[in-house]
Order: sequence, then structure tokens, then C-alpha cells
Amino acid sequence: MSSSAIDAHEKASSLVDNAEIISGEPHVLQSLVDPYPGNGKETANVPTGVLNLLQKQLQHEASIGWTLACLPRAWKVALEPEQEDPLAAAPKHSLPTITIPDIVNAGPRPLFPELYFSVYADQELETVPSTTDIASCLLRDALVDTINILDYNRNATARFLIDIDCYFAPGTFVKRATPFDRLRDVEGDRSTWKPEDVAVDAVFSQLFQLPLPEHKLVYYHSVLTEACKIAPAAIAPSLGRAIRWLYRSVDSMDLELSYRFMDWFSHHLSNFGFTWKWTEWIDDVELPSLDPKKAFIEGSLDKEIRLSFAQRIKGTLPPPYQPLISEEKEKDTPDFKYDHDCKLLLLKIG
Repeated sequence: MSSSAIDAHEKASSLVDNAEIISGEPHVLQSLVDPYPGNGKETANVPTGVLNLLQKQLQHEASIGWTLACLPRAWKVALEPEQEDPLAAAPKHSLPTITIPDIVNAGPRPLFPELYFSVYADQELETVPSTTDIASCLLRDALVDTINILDYNRNATARFLIDIDCYFAPGTFVKRATPFDRLRDVEGDRSTWKPEDVAVDAVFSQLFQLPLPEHKLVYYHSVLTEACKIAPAAIAPSLGRAIRWLYRSVDSMDLELSYRFMDWFSHHLSNFGFTWKWTEWIDDVELPSLDPKKAFIEGSLDKEIRLSFAQRIKGTLPPPYQPLISEEKEKDTPDFKYDHDCKLLLLKIG
């Protein structure tokens, strides 16, 4: 639909009409892979099935003439007055016919629907495409394929994610590393989408995929780490906002995903000196240990200690957090079980 051909609009609209059944009731298995089941509290976000979402977006796109604004049109060159069109005399090539196999591998999760997971979607100030915009599915699809196909090279994957704004239409994104507060100064109808937010969002969608991600979790950890090392000024603030959003939503998050969040958070901090603005969560230190937020803090600190040692982690924490690291955790080696005379006596009597 984004090509120079103009005879495909009717056929595309017909396909969209024939797929109307998709926009009906949610998939019967959707509740099994819901990342935010609620846990008795108000849900942080109600995800939508990707097929259902795409159907609605295509219907909207058909009603406005298939603009597909995020896709580049290489043949539409801005020419100066009296400048000849270089494409007019350019050689044309016939593309080979695409043959779709009769049997298509459905992948590792054929039974479960794919949900659209986002840590930035539908904010007051859009840093990623709204879920009503077809760009949200187009950008996500391209990035997810890049992430999962290039799993053998995390450095190349991170570089492609950083350069996402090079592969789509000019004006689709704001300039890289634009501060979040500066987005309010964007004039008119210009886009406020941040390329780094779109990239980070795509990685988290795979990291938090239920029931299982496409690859090992550590791969997605390493992609985010490499991206942060390549472009720290752009990626670090985006990750910070993602962490805060996920932490606020941990009460209603699926338990498996809360463990994944804890693992990634502690692992990510270990690559950057264990530094984090712990002062933001000081009020939650007084919560009972069974509270999801308090459990997340304690679990993250325990994992950090395993990745380093207690004294170092304790030195990165504000005073209110110090009691969370007990004396037992600070010992280099645990106490020997039979050091005391009374235990030896009981052992002999037994």
C-alpha cells in the first residue's frame, strides 16, 4: 500500500472487510497470557490482542486513504525548480514472484494470542505511537523481527535499534536524545515520538512475553545493556521512565513478570555500578514484606548482593535501606552449622 502503485486500494479494503470477524470478542485464551491480571487491584493497563488492534487500525487507515505516514516513499523526491526527476530515466527491475509455502510453521506459541505490551503507550504526551495509529504495529513488527532474528549478535541488534529513525519516513520521530520535557515545546502537528522509546518498548514487549519469550531472557537483558552503552544519553532516560512505570504497576503485574522485572533490573544495575535513585522509593521501605513493592525492593537487593557483595551494595543505598541488608548477608561465609558446643552435644546424643 505504500508503493507507487495505485490499483491496490480496492483489494486492500476488501481484505479488511473480510477480516471483520477478528474485531469481535477477545481470544478465549487471552486471559492466560494477560501481563496485568490485576491481583485484586485496579489493572495498570488492559492489553489488546495484536490481531484485533491491527484490524481496527487498518479500518481507520482505509477510511483516510491509506496514508501510512511512517513508511518512506523513496520515489517522492523533493526537487528544486527546473531540476529533472532522477527517477524518470532510472532503470526499472521486475521483482520475483513471492511463493508462500503451503505449510507455515506457526512458531513456539501457536495456541496463545499475542498481546500488545507497552510501557509508554497511551500517555498524555505521546513518546510512542498511540495504539489507534497503525504505526504502532508497523514499527513494533519491524523491531521485533530485528530483535529476534539477530539473536546471535546483540551488538548489531542494539545498533539497529538506535538507528531506527533512519529507516522510516522523515518527520516520524523527534531528534534522538530529545529530553522528555522538551517534547512539550514541539509545535503544530509534528510528531513527538522518541526513537529510543519505541526501541526500548519493543525489547520490553519480548522480555515480558507470556508464557515464554522467543529467546533466553539474558539475550534481551544484553540488548538493552548494549543499547545503553552505545547511546547512554538517549537510552538511559527512557529506561528510567520504563522502570518507574513498571514499578508503579508491579502490584497488578503477573507474578512471573514481576520476577522477570526483578531479574532484569538487578542485572542491568550490575552493569552500571549499581546506581539508581533509590530515594524515590524510600516511602515503600516501611511497607510490610509481603507487599509487592517491598518484595520487589528486597528481592532486587538480594540479587544485587549475589552479583557483587553486600558491603558494596550497602554503599549505594540511602540510610533507610541499610536495615534491609542484615549482618548475615554481609558475612563472607556462613556460620558453620556445628560450631557451637550445644549443637555438638545434641549431635552426640542423637
